[in-house]
Amino acid sequence: MRTVSGTHSLQTLDGSSLSLFNPDLSAHYAWDRYSSIGFGADLHFNLQNKNVALFGIRAIYRLYVLGRGYPLHYASQALWGSSLSNYALYVGTELKRYNYFLGENPSITTDYEQNGIFYNINLLMGFDYRLSHTYEINTEFNFTVASLASTDNRITMSGTLFFIGLTRFY
Repeated sequence: MRTVSGTHSLQTLDGSSLSLFNPDLSAHYAWDRYSSIGFGADLHFNLQNKNVALFGIRAIYRLYVLGRGYPLHYASQALWGSSLSNYALYVGTELKRYNYFLGENPSITTDYEQNGIFYNINLLMGFDYRLSHTYEINTEFNFTVASLASTDNRITMSGTLFFIGLTRFY
């Protein structure tokens, strides 16, 4: 479980919003000690309009460039063991699908839908610091490199986000 903070900027219409301490949840599967795939979801609340302005789901790929990202287990007939780096640095990418709701539009003439879908391709860089063999603190910087419209091509957003939270290994 992590929290996400940052800014979302409309690329085709003027405007941006600040996002602070919104919930993020993700799960990852490591097929070796240097890379993982995963999926996740996050919510971005609009406290002024009392609604969920953005809901995102994503597919994630991480490549660990320093340290091991996940425990390395080894076993023999008489001995079982596991090793894990105290810290790890990773880079990655994600494909994110956002559902948006713009809320009440105060303008008299609204010529676009107030809700819809768009997709972002993001790059990310993160750091894991191990607290124990099952818990770590994770920080991640995430930014949009491409935004693709699905519902209305005038509504696409780019994000610059910072994640921080606690991770548990299973």
